[in-house]
Amino acid sequence: MTAAWTGPAVDEDRDLHPKQPRAIHSALVVLEEVAKAGPGVTVRELVDRLALPRATVYRLVNLLVQEEYLVRLADISGLALGRKVAELAGPRPSAGMRLSRAARERLAEVRARMSPLAVHLVAYEDDGPRPLDADPVVPLHDAAALARDPQRSAAGRLWLADRRDGGAGLAVQSDALAAGWACAAIPLRAEDGALVAALCVAGPSDRMEALLGAAQALRGDAERLAALLT
Repeated sequence: MTAAWTGPAVDEDRDLHPKQPRAIHSALVVLEEVAKAGPGVTVRELVDRLALPRATVYRLVNLLVQEEYLVRLADISGLALGRKVAELAGPRPSAGMRLSRAARERLAEVRARMSPLAVHLVAYEDDGPRPLDADPVVPLHDAAALARDPQRSAAGRLWLADRRDGGAGLAVQSDALAAGWACAAIPLRAEDGALVAALCVAGPSDRMEALLGAAQALRGDAERLAALLT
């Protein structure tokens, strides 16, 4: 027997106004355009690309940033998809590894030093790479592709190369995961030499030289992080 509802009567349509579905659709259109354009797209560019009033775009962007579906990049150059989108769309995180407090502190220090470049930590499982700790400011473009299509990501290419010849020291991708975006993956190895994770630094593909320089500078951090993984 179903218990009777004893609270106040609920009118399911009471707070739903005719314009709300259109506003929800417009917000989704803004999110889709940011995803399509990639990190760094500006509100002005969104206004130019979308068939929406300028004031509407600015209002929706402010709301989506407030709710963490969008994020303003640290250098104020534009927008990127935020944490909540990554949580909705991303695959399950790595289940076989945990970050110690010391590892989290080290990773936070690395991100502060590398900003505005993105820094992600990716773990490796039997079926491929999995996100362990994605950059909270610039989320992974296509987290699901790490395991589904490893050839598209630097972390995936590092894993494939290690399986093939066991000695990959660095892997790079440019414009393969997202147009205008590149990434370099530095291996984190256990004491026995096994590949357990990757420290990935990502940024605009037209700044590849700077990106590779950053990757080289992170090798020491990668070694120290490897010793802190549990």
